[in-house]
Amino acid sequence: MNIAVNTRLLIKNRLEGIGTYTFETLARITKMLPNYNFYFIFDRGYPDEFIFEKNIIPIVLRPSARHPILWFIWFEILLPKVLKKIKADLFLSPEGMMPHKLKIPSITVIHDINFEYFPGDTKFLHSIYYRFFFKKYAHNSSKIITVSNFSKKDIISKYNINKDKISYAYNGINKIYKPLKSSIKTKKKYSDNEDYFLFVGSINPRKNLNNLILAFNLFKNSSNCNTKLIIVGRIMYWDSKINKSYKSSKYKDDIIFLGEKNNFELVNIYSSALAFCFLSYFEGFGIPIIEAMKCGCPVIASNQTVIPEITQKAAVLVNPFNLKEISNQMMKIKKDINHRKFLSQMGIEQSKKYNWDDPSKLIVSKILELLKC
Repeated sequence: MNIAVNTRLLIKNRLEGIGTYTFETLARITKMLPNYNFYFIFDRGYPDEFIFEKNIIPIVLRPSARHPILWFIWFEILLPKVLKKIKADLFLSPEGMMPHKLKIPSITVIHDINFEYFPGDTKFLHSIYYRFFFKKYAHNSSKIITVSNFSKKDIISKYNINKDKISYAYNGINKIYKPLKSSIKTKKKYSDNEDYFLFVGSINPRKNLNNLILAFNLFKNSSNCNTKLIIVGRIMYWDSKINKSYKSSKYKDDIIFLGEKNNFELVNIYSSALAFCFLSYFEGFGIPIIEAMKCGCPVIASNQTVIPEITQKAAVLVNPFNLKEISNQMMKIKKDINHRKFLSQMGIEQSKKYNWDDPSKLIVSKILELLKC
């Protein structure tokens, strides 16, 4: 059997949320189905580390699709020709995008549909493309997999999908994440040897960095301390609100942008933080929350969408639009070491629920179901 896989987001040193999901699940699926041929279809050159089993056949299909016009050419014109040429029996897309008139069985992973509610948080043409095609993908997929019960219910409701067609399994996290002692070396390297609050994730309006910065300003006004705010992640969409709140902050010298960091660096950065602050107002899952918990880092998180589902009682949940509430919780964590220890231990226990075996097994079960094996 030939299984074609969209591996467009397997990019070396840039495995963000969906890229990480793709890597971790495929590493297991290809091992669990050793007698199946997996055609990994990239849109650029690939490192050997992504060809982790002998039953993987890599294909590079150019051009690199990083724009809606190129997405259309890649998925609707070029990809169907490749699928026909390799005689694919099934198509798997870990990022949800696919040829919308596909004639073979398909499994798409739709992580969330935030663009349906906040189209302005995505670049204009991207938003139009997502909103036009994702409903078609959902209806034309043989099976849909998503990453939380929240996302499952949301996709069913928004796209009027039969509930028997869609399943969910929570994301996992890399095994490298674990509690380490707070490191003076890490603080010297990243925060001038001062305590710091932390955000990790792609930088775009949905992550609500605007309100995190404004809440940090309130915290600094009240605390009269040297605590920093460290922001880790790639800039995807730097909008005017983020720009204004950052540039107008009288504490902007205490707001440190580190760019992207690898897993080894992140373990130390999480472990040495006062708390991880994740105020996103729409998520399908939120892998950085679980990474922080796994490292024993206390979490202040938004009370919106999926976040209460994945954190349970192991995080401080706040209204992401209430700056005073956010600031007060930052102050409490700064002052109360016992509160920090309690949240740290609760987070470590909660993080044990998440692994990459569960979504991998779910995908395998759907492959076997569709191929009648």
